Amino acid sequence: MACSRNAPSARPPLQVDRVADRELMRLLSKTTHYYVHVLLHSERIVKESNDRALLKNLGVWLGLLTLARNKPILSKELELKEVRGLG
Repeated sequence: MACSRNAPSARPPLQVDRVADRELMRLLSKTTHYYVHVLLHSERIVKESNDRALLKNLGVWLGLLTLARNKPILSKELELKEVRGLG
């Protein structure tokens, strides 16, 4: 059975805002920033649609970890001007 994009998921969504462990949130954010950085500087990002999809999903996840929680994305973690220049 094929899933439609608009169909509700069978599993409940992960509610990042309910995670109270600060150390866990710090590690999640640090790891996500690392992999976003790796993908942005990869040669394959131009050719591989799978890598671009992964980067998009990591961006959504990073937004949930930071912006959705009223936390800034610091330029020392991810240079947004550089990211904008890649597109």
